[in-house]
Amino acid sequence: MFEPALIGRETLDGQPMLVVALTPNPAATVATREGRWMKQFEGRAWISENDYQIARLDMRARDDVTIGWGILGRLHEGSRFVFARRNFEDAWLPAEVVFDATGRTLLFRKFDIDLVTTYSGYKRIPLAPAPHE
Repeated sequence: MFEPALIGRETLDGQPMLVVALTPNPAATVATREGRWMKQFEGRAWISENDYQIARLDMRARDDVTIGWGILGRLHEGSRFVFARRNFEDAWLPAEVVFDATGRTLLFRKFDIDLVTTYSGYKRIPLAPAPHE
């Protein structure tokens, strides 16, 4: 769905990352409505060089994204979402979700969302011992 292009290397949370630009592939065929929506986005991905996991994804709408022919909703051009993960004890866990968007619902009702959710304080929970048979 996207045409990736390596644009450089950066360090994120002390780990080496590959930075990849993601642009929609106009020739890509999609079978779902979510896939059609994603073709309206472009952005960047930060990929861990150690284990090739996506650590951060930052996407922005290139055009208005219509939902239900624009009757149910419309997400305006420039709306953005960011999803970041953090490596904690060899597991990639959510670190932050950002959703900054404007649009309309049901044709007339405007919305402006600026939402940031941060995850922290991870602790490993020890597994209970298996019961004896």
